Amino acid sequence: MNFRTMFVLMGVLAAVLLPGALLPFAAFPFCIMFVIVDPTTIFVFRRKVYWLAFVLLVLLQPLLLGVKDTLLGGFIPYSSNLLILGGVMMLRATVLMFGFSILFKKISHNHLTSLCQRFGLQGFDEVYREAERSIPAVRNQAVSLLKNHKQRLLYQPIDLLARTLASLLRQAEQTRENPLQKGNP
Repeated sequence: MNFRTMFVLMGVLAAVLLPGALLPFAAFPFCIMFVIVDPTTIFVFRRKVYWLAFVLLVLLQPLLLGVKDTLLGGFIPYSSNLLILGGVMMLRATVLMFGFSILFKKISHNHLTSLCQRFGLQGFDEVYREAERSIPAVRNQAVSLLKNHKQRLLYQPIDLLARTLASLLRQAEQTRENPLQKGNP
C-alpha cells in the first residue's frame, strides 16, 4: 500500500473517529490534501446529493428542529446547536466522499476483493458482478418510471414508490430466472 492510499485511509478514519469539536481542525487539511492527491475529487461538489444533504443538514434542520435560541437576520429563529452539528456532519460527509472517491479510483477490483476476504466478507466477487450487471437496468427502469409518472410523484408518492419497487423486484426475479436475456451478459 503506497503513501497516498495510507494518507486517504487516515483521512477517512479521522472523519469517522474524531469528535465533532476536533473535526474541523482535521477535515480542512485532509480535504485540501485529497484535492492535491486527486484534483477530480472536487467534482463531489457537483453532485446533487451533496447539496441536498447540505440543505437538509445545515439550512433546514436548524430552522425546523431544536430549541430556537438565535435569530437569523434579526427575525428568523434557528437553533445554533443544530447549525453547528449540521456543519460538522457535512464536514464528515465531505471528507468521506473525497476519501472514498479517491480510494475507489485507486484500488483495483482484485485488491478490493482480497481486502473483503481479509475482513471475512466472502462472496464479494459474485455480489460485485451481479451489481455491475443489474444496476444499469435498475437505473434505466427507475428513470423511465419517474419520467412517465411525474404527476403521480407529486400527488401519490407512496403509490408510485410501491409500483416502482414491485416493478424492480419483478425485473430482478426475471433476470435471475433468465440471466442471458437481452442486455445481460
